[in-house]
Amino acid sequence: MRTSPHFDEFPFWKVVFSVALGVLLANAVMWGAAAIMARVALQQAAEDAASSPAPTWLTLRMS
Repeated sequence: MRTSPHFDEFPFWKVVFSVALGVLLANAVMWGAAAIMARVALQQAAEDAASSPAPTWLTLRMS
């Protein structure tokens, strides 16, 4: 028993494909942003460590 005479004309595969493509695109954007943020954070941490080195356990023990 069909609810609508145009039930077969509705492109369900287009909806499923569009949703899957949107999810994959959002996932790629999220991972790209996370990679950029991690790279910036590591670069800034390296610059901070080079400009003012933190005391190590050896320097703390010697003082």
